[in-house]
Amino acid sequence: MVSVVPANEASWDDLQAVFGRGAAAKCQCQRIKLGDHDWFRMPVEERAYRLREETDCGHPEAEGTSGMVAKGEGVIFVGGDAAQYARWKPLLESILPKAVHVGRPGQAMVLKLVANLLVALNSAAAAEALNLARASGLDPQIVVDVLSTGAATSRMLEVRGPLMVRGQFPAQMKLDLFMKDLHLIQDAAKTAGASLPLTDIAERLYAAAQSAGHGADDLAVVITELARPTA
Repeated sequence: MVSVVPANEASWDDLQAVFGRGAAAKCQCQRIKLGDHDWFRMPVEERAYRLREETDCGHPEAEGTSGMVAKGEGVIFVGGDAAQYARWKPLLESILPKAVHVGRPGQAMVLKLVANLLVALNSAAAAEALNLARASGLDPQIVVDVLSTGAATSRMLEVRGPLMVRGQFPAQMKLDLFMKDLHLIQDAAKTAGASLPLTDIAERLYAAAQSAGHGADDLAVVITELARPTA
């Protein structure tokens, strides 16, 4: 009997049972995401770490993709042949409530990058807003509470605003991993001929936080760069 569960509900033992010894080397998820050049340069130890991140990080309290999947709230993006999508849609929607055909092969990945672009910009915007509020003497917790009920809210303000207020950044999405996504977004933009000026600025802020030693923290730590005194 085969049971289908979200990846974040699988254990390391489950993966070893599926892939056998050397699971990290055999799992191709990150190879598809990173491309052959980065994949072949990546030590097996880092592949194992990334595989553990994909599978062990998700519990219902998590707010990223894994947490959404655990709560049955995610959407499956599908790129490829429409007839094959129609055939397998009932199976896909037995895993999550909604599956969407977005276009040709590869476009599901582009849509995921578009989603992560919004995560990056909305998180940076929330950080900038809270930095201004704090510098102006406002209580940042009150600011989050008030803004979260109005038109200025965003999911990132609601999720990452409290982390920024507390100045504590337990990783829901590690900055080191998210930087890979940002660079994939920039590469996709070059391929498509799309201009991403805001993303380029945000990437520099996140990169500065990473260089300051915050790679293992949640990407909400970008607020620490905005809070640095200006000359």
